[in-house]
Parts: sequence; structure tokens; C-alpha cells
Amino acid sequence: IGALLVGAPTAPPQGILTERDVLRAFVDSAVDAAQRSVGTVMSAPVASLPAGELLYRALARMDRLGVRHLAVTEPAGIAEGVVSQRDLLHHRARGEAVVDDMVSDAPDAASLALAFSRVGTVAEGMASEGIDGKGVARVVSRELRSVTARAASIAARRLMEDGRGEAPAPWCLLVLGSGGRGESLLSADQDNALIQAGTSADDAWFAAFGREISDVLNDTGVPYCDGGVMAANEIWRGTEEEWRARIEHWLGRAQPEDLLSVDIFFDLRPVAGDRDMGNGLLEDAITAARGSRPFLGLMAQSVEQAAPNFGMFGRPRLEDGRQDLKRDGLLPLVSFARALALRIGSTARSTPDRLAAANAAGKIGDADTKNLIDVHAQVMTLILRQQLADLRDGLRPSSRVALASLSRPERKRLKDGLGDLGSIVRDVRTLMG
Repeated sequence: IGALLVGAPTAPPQGILTERDVLRAFVDSAVDAAQRSVGTVMSAPVASLPAGELLYRALARMDRLGVRHLAVTEPAGIAEGVVSQRDLLHHRARGEAVVDDMVSDAPDAASLALAFSRVGTVAEGMASEGIDGKGVARVVSRELRSVTARAASIAARRLMEDGRGEAPAPWCLLVLGSGGRGESLLSADQDNALIQAGTSADDAWFAAFGREISDVLNDTGVPYCDGGVMAANEIWRGTEEEWRARIEHWLGRAQPEDLLSVDIFFDLRPVAGDRDMGNGLLEDAITAARGSRPFLGLMAQSVEQAAPNFGMFGRPRLEDGRQDLKRDGLLPLVSFARALALRIGSTARSTPDRLAAANAAGKIGDADTKNLIDVHAQVMTLILRQQLADLRDGLRPSSRVALASLSRPERKRLKDGLGDLGSIVRDVRTLMG
């Protein structure tokens, strides 16, 4: 091995000693290197990252810091292992295709925007390595959540500088929708919400906080949500009691039009603040939703209405030769998987995980589960490929895919897959029974 951590195994490492450190000591020191202690040669502090981080972020950190080894640590900072640049290269990680590790240290919106602007490069590099749309979306979503969390830190500092002081109560910032599911690609906008542990009298501070977060994100390159799903808006922030009352209203008296935004709440993932608040609210909401037959029936109705609807002779609806694969693929599939997950009380967030949970609960068969997961992966990959092509051409990325760019086998596979999806989705009421 090329490096040793220095220190007690029950405490965070004090330093790291590499082959290069030792060789440099023998070559450069005027003192007999054999008589020197490890502590005089080691490097400190030790660069590290949590064990749950993705490999490409480890490579980004090494590149930024100019080091070849990182300690892998548990939450308390105690080392569990070491990852080296050589380890990462064995996984074909690409140094030129990483989002700048400086996201976590960005001092302002401009710095955050510079880091987040590299997401397209990340996606293109991963795609060139053969990683499908689902895998790329997981990474893009991770960065979107990291940027949202950093935006909250910048927003809180702005409020302090404006004389508003610190938060009057503990809080938790949530990312909803595709970012929470881990399925964001390159055209995501803001979908966020805020919980606070104080009272309604504290809302003035949190309203300002929500607006600052949205402004920072917009300046960073994550645009305002057209549907208004942002903590800047009163309906998407509140005390824990207000959130529980809101959920009770959704479950008991929601209307079909409410589901246009309500359903993405169940994709939530806490990204900043007291994350236990967010996770606890989600668990309670899922438990309550599972027991609300009217709400589940409304969700089933919404899923049926979202089913792919093709024209005469099964031809897709096209706009300028493009098919909207969010409308005809992702929306019905994501809604279907979410509805089944709520029916069985599953806390799974990603669409494939929800489908697998529904399969394990006996709601859908093995063949249908495999087909739907395959359709999800194909649609995500086709959207990603089109988005990358559009970015190269200076166009704004979207979910609309030029069918002429697909090979004949790809078009047939897509048509068959969406046809199967439509058949399964339209049977959602029976499957949720």
C-alpha cells in the first residue's frame, strides 16, 4: 500500500504518511531520516470523506487538494479505511468529468453557480463511460441536493448580514420531486419545502429564508419552479403542526388538481438542518396515506389519466418531430410506482426501488416489474442523450426527444415499452386493491 494513517484507531487520524513523504525525508533532510519520527514527516490535517460518498466526488476532492489518498470516515470522523487515486482509476473515474468539490465551500451564489455549471460536463463524461441515464441522474440529483443545501447556508448568512439574526427555531430544508427520488437530469427546476420547529409567529424569518434560498438557487442555475413548489411560498413551509394539518387536508379533502404538486411531497429528502424532522414527517405521512382509501383512489385516478395516450395507429404525439418522454413515459411510470409504494406503506424513494417493493408485496409480477424498470432506464437514457446533444447545440435541455435521432431498434423498443407501460398503468386500480 502507498500510505498509512497516523493516530489511534478509536479517534480521528492525526495525519497520513505516504511513500512520497518517506522518500522525500531520505532525500531532502539534512538529519538522518532513519532517526526522524513519523510525526515530523506525515502530512496533516488528513483529507477525508464519508464512506457513503460517490467515487467521482472522491476523485474531485483529490484533484482539488492535490493529494492521492483520502481517509474514509464514519460520522464521528474515525477512519474506516483509505481510498487511493489508483483505486478510483480502477473504476474508470474521469478527472475531467467531476463537479467541483468546492460546492461545499462556495462562499456566494456566483461561486456556487460556477461549480454547478459543470454538471453537464459530469453527465457527458459519465455517459461516455457507458453509464445509463439512471446512473447519471443519481449523480446529478446528489449535486442538486448539495447545491440546495449550500444555498441554505448562504441564505442564512445573508439574513445575518441584513440584521435578521439567526433562525428562531430548528428547521429542515427538503428537496422534493425528481431531486428527492434521485432521478433529476439536466432540466430540473426548484422543488423544495421547509419545516420549522417554532410557531407561526416565527414565519417572518422563515419566509425571508425561503425567498433567499430560492434567489440563490435561481442565480446558481436552478430556476424558480413554475408551479411555485418552493419554500418561498407559504404553502410549502410551516411548523411541524402546520405540516401535519396540511397532510391531513391532502389525505381527506384533496381534489384532483391538488395532486399536480401534492404527490411530489412523498419524494422528499432532507438536505439541510435537522434532517430527523423531515424523515419523521415523511414516515408519518406515508403511514397516514396508506390508511386513506379516498386519497389512494384519487392517486389511482390521477395515474390513469397520466397513462400514455397515443394517436391513430399508435403513433406518438410529436411536436417538431420530438416526443415528450416525460409526459408519455416518466410521468405515468413515476406516478404509478409512487401510488403503489404508498399503498403498501413503502418508504422507498426511487422509481425502480418502489417497483421492486411493490413486486415484493405481490402487487405486480416479476415480468411486469422487469419491463417497467427497463422502460424507466431506457427513457432516462434517451432523455439524457438528447439533453447532452441540445446543450452542445446551444439549446435549452428538456424532456422532448427527436425520434429521428433514434435507431430503428431503439424506436421499436421505445414504442413497445411505452405500450406495455400504458397497459399496466391503466390497471392501477386493480393492482392497488
